[in-house]
Amino acid sequence: MTHPHDRTQPVARPASGTPRRIFREEALRSRARARSGVRMPLVISGPSFLVLWIAVAIVLTAGVAVTALALGTVR
Repeated sequence: MTHPHDRTQPVARPASGTPRRIFREEALRSRARARSGVRMPLVISGPSFLVLWIAVAIVLTAGVAVTALALGTVR
């Protein structure tokens, strides 16, 4: 039975003239294909982004209205 950290066994090495590949060609192609497209981050979708800005506008408008009423500028 061999131990996983046993260094007594010879390790297969590529020929000196060939470059050593760390990743599979298929994995490299898949990664390049996934990174090539321009995408929005998956933090928030388009319709949700619009609803968020509408909610921000409503809150700001309400804040201005409450401030105006509190200061007595609007009757």
